[in-house]
Amino acid sequence: MTDPEAIDLEVVAAEWRLGRLEAADARRFALRLLEQGFTGPNLLELAGTPAFALGRDLAGTVERAFAEAGCALPTREEAGLVLSREVARAIFEGRVEPYEGAQRIWTLAYDVGEQNFEKVASFVGYASEIDDHPESLPFYELRIKEEAVRLLRDVAPGG
Repeated sequence: MTDPEAIDLEVVAAEWRLGRLEAADARRFALRLLEQGFTGPNLLELAGTPAFALGRDLAGTVERAFAEAGCALPTREEAGLVLSREVARAIFEGRVEPYEGAQRIWTLAYDVGEQNFEKVASFVGYASEIDDHPESLPFYELRIKEEAVRLLRDVAPGG
């Protein structure tokens, strides 16, 4: 049985790499890892950083904390695929509407650049088609759900 409170390090590392993890989130991340039994001077420093000091540059500390937790930081391209897979999982599980998920993946593809774009291009295409032909929403939502399954099946975690 998995701990529902457990941190998915790969996802958090991807969020960090793409600049989507704020300092306060990094502090909460460190606290959760300590609660889960990880330890290390950088995790302790990050968890113990007072709120007023969170604005200072903690990039080195955060990156070393990932290493202490046994997590290698992904490249920007790998991070984009990790987060795209998370969105695809949310579509598959019904936690995110297909069109909204396709838009999120489109944003990730745009943010990351053209590397690995072919792995998520169909989401971009279907979201664009919905923008142009909203009357075809049910058809394209089905296609997006199929693409979510394909992405989860064919693209390995971490890219």
